Amino acid sequence: MNRKPINLKNITSILFIAVLSFIVFILPIKLGIPYIDEIGFFVPSLVDLLFGTWPSIALCALAVFLSIIIALDFLADKNFKIFFSLNSIILFFFLIICGLSLIRSVNIHSSKINFLLLLSASTGFFAAKRLTNKNTPEIFLLSVYTAILCSAVFVSVNGIYQYFYGLDEMRQYIDMQSLKKAAVLYKNTDIQKYALYLRLISNRIFSTFVYPNSLAGYLCMVIPFSLELFRFSKKQIKFIYLRTVIISAFILVIWFFIQFNSGFIPIALLSTVFFPVTLFISLLLTLSKGGFLTITVFLLIYAFALTKNRFKLNKKKFFIAIFIILAVMGVLAKTMLHPNLKSFNARLKYWQASKSMITEKTLTGFGIGSFGSVYPKYRVTGSEETQFTHNIYLQIFTETGIL
Repeated sequence: MNRKPINLKNITSILFIAVLSFIVFILPIKLGIPYIDEIGFFVPSLVDLLFGTWPSIALCALAVFLSIIIALDFLADKNFKIFFSLNSIILFFFLIICGLSLIRSVNIHSSKINFLLLLSASTGFFAAKRLTNKNTPEIFLLSVYTAILCSAVFVSVNGIYQYFYGLDEMRQYIDMQSLKKAAVLYKNTDIQKYALYLRLISNRIFSTFVYPNSLAGYLCMVIPFSLELFRFSKKQIKFIYLRTVIISAFILVIWFFIQFNSGFIPIALLSTVFFPVTLFISLLLTLSKGGFLTITVFLLIYAFALTKNRFKLNKKKFFIAIFIILAVMGVLAKTMLHPNLKSFNARLKYWQASKSMITEKTLTGFGIGSFGSVYPKYRVTGSEETQFTHNIYLQIFTETGIL
């Protein structure tokens, strides 16, 4: 039997896939919490890193480790060639602009952190380019794909549990009246406490994330991965589906057992078997109107593309799945599209403030990550405190300028 020689290329490739699979699995579960400027930048202890809640330094550390492995993997490749795609050039240009914005930032501390996070996130772009290289073994690609879906299933099932049981359990352990008084009293100074109160009374799930809309954004990114299974060969589908179900079921059984919630295990196991639908249900339970709109538009575009015969797949099975998903969405649509537009009206006021900021510094902006620091000066009367515009285009415009 011939064996491939063990060399640097084989080692770096395997290490690259192992680390990348770990990152795409653990990020949504452990690092779903966004950076909070008031905490400051510190290096946590090992216990904090593994069991704490502050993610930024861990994200940066993982990104640095991954970037080193990517670099070694490139250098170990005998057919290594340097070339720059349009996407790479745009990304480099964007990072340079963000880096230059540090010079004129009104809050250099916040800008440093946000720039580090942007650099960390950019590592994912280069990891994806390396992973989808034509020379990458299929087993590596399918393994990372499986890791993404396993993480999504874990997050989604926990969100469903939260909707039926978890929120009620939290209400029992928390003095809701005291929390309400504190939340209303410190509405503009203790944003997290106020946000927690709103989540507990709204019945909107957030799973391992801080905000329901953050969870919805994540699910909108991973749901296309579950639908793409219909385009794969039977062998590939079997590889991904069986491993996703088995790994997810194993982790969830242990998770709910140690949480003393064994009664939910049968539902969890059923959710893993039908995980594409599970992801949709979890998205709908976030009650995110933006998430609902995004995934609906995606489904329409995806279905339209299939009718043009651009993809080779089992259309019968795909359209059956689409019908089931749309049926579930239809049942929950009334809840999703309730007439309460309070959150949307609040965002309109954020955007009015953003318009004033852009007018003042159209060319240069206020520095990456500085919106929350500048917002109080331009805050519209009657609007709430915020660190974000809730519109990524306006956020970047106000912080880095027109470029």
